[in-house]
Amino acid sequence: MAPRTTTRPSGGLVLVRVVMGALLLAKGWVWTRGGLPRAGDLRDMVRARIPDVWEPMQSLGELFADHPGVFAFVWRWGALLLGLALLVGAFTRPAGILAAIALLVAWPFVPEHASELFLVCAVCCLACGVSRAGRKAGLDRMFDSNFPSWMTWTRSRSSAPF
Repeated sequence: MAPRTTTRPSGGLVLVRVVMGALLLAKGWVWTRGGLPRAGDLRDMVRARIPDVWEPMQSLGELFADHPGVFAFVWRWGALLLGLALLVGAFTRPAGILAAIALLVAWPFVPEHASELFLVCAVCCLACGVSRAGRKAGLDRMFDSNFPSWMTWTRSRSSAPF
């Protein structure tokens, strides 16, 4: 008997999506309510780590340090919105991939005690985005057929495998 294949993500990956969404949403909520991370704290944290990061990333760190208010705002609201999207399974492909990119870009500049957590969270978000973990138990089931493919990052309806 041939092994059964499925085109939908497993329940375990859906659980990872929900947990990552809840984590990002909770942190984003606390950060937006408290105005954290503060621009000055972000600038100081990044400047302290710039000498230790890979040379091509140093220019990105300088950009963060030169415009900390913008990046602090984007970080707060990005965590909140991407966390909400992952939690409810809405637009999981773009949300998961964007969350993974944000975490990987921030990873070299976070304090050492948090670097492993950022890396693990980035991998979990990437897995959720690549597998479309909102398709099994989330709003993506409805969104994929009602929104254009450029918005959900899916194939066109004629070539969709599901």
